[in-house]
Amino acid sequence: MKWSKLKYNAKANTHRAGWAFWYLIIDDADVCTIRYIPDLEEGYGYEVLPNGPDAFGLTNCSFKTLKEAKAYATAYFVNKRLEESL
Repeated sequence: MKWSKLKYNAKANTHRAGWAFWYLIIDDADVCTIRYIPDLEEGYGYEVLPNGPDAFGLTNCSFKTLKEAKAYATAYFVNKRLEESL
């Protein structure tokens, strides 16, 4: 299980200026994405987005901090692995 940040050119001057993306990689597969959108309402700029069937139960959620978003996604996949091992 490894988090990887997507490199992005912040000076690109597009509608995504200031956005950031992190991917959770498990067994060489991208299982979920955290997307940061600056200037979102109420400060909930970090969104957890599922990628593929491995993240079927992972819902789109918004968080105030990157730490909270990563903890939520990591806990989901750890719990899923524990359930599968039983």
